[in-house]
Parts: sequence; C-alpha cells; structure tokens
Amino acid sequence: MDKNQVESVESYDALHRETSRTYSNSDPTITTTYDQTACLTISPCQNIGHRTSMTDAAGSESWAYQVDATNHRSAHANQRTTSGITKPAPPTVVGTNGQLKHTGGSS
Repeated sequence: MDKNQVESVESYDALHRETSRTYSNSDPTITTTYDQTACLTISPCQNIGHRTSMTDAAGSESWAYQVDATNHRSAHANQRTTSGITKPAPPTVVGTNGQLKHTGGSS
C-alpha cells in the first residue's frame, strides 16, 4: 500500500515475470507480455526471454529484439500506440562492445 492508501495486486507468469498490476482505486490495469513473435521493424528477431509489450492507461508499447551469435542484444525496435495513433521508432543497433552503433533505417 502506498502513502495514498492505494493497494496494488500483481500477477505473474510461470517464470515469475509480472504480467499484470491492478489498483484498489480503480486506476487502469497495467499488463505486460513476454516472448511474442512480432518483429516490428527488425528481422529476424529473437524475443524469447524479453518483455515484448506493455499496455497502460495511455496506450501500448511493443518491443522486438535481435541478438548476435554470442547472445548479446544487437538491435532493438519499439512502437508506441497512444489514443489510437501508432508511432514506430527506428531500430537501434548496438555494437559488440555494447556501444550505440546506429539508430535509424537500415545500415
């Protein structure tokens, strides 16, 4: 319970990842999903083990991931929908040293 006497109740999947949060004051529920197959603007994608979408009062956001041969994330794409308007972000590419290498269209 927070300082405003609002209590939250969380639900979890079999891997103990939070999938929903509801509030005692009727604030909108927040839902989170994992491991979805949608690749958004990157292909191929490897979303297993990652949060792939979240929905809250404002709308929803989706993510897709691409990993390299050493299982390090090498690209990331996200897309936000608010009030029915979808705005995809360009993919972000990360170099093998973990530094941002490229943001935007194809390289």
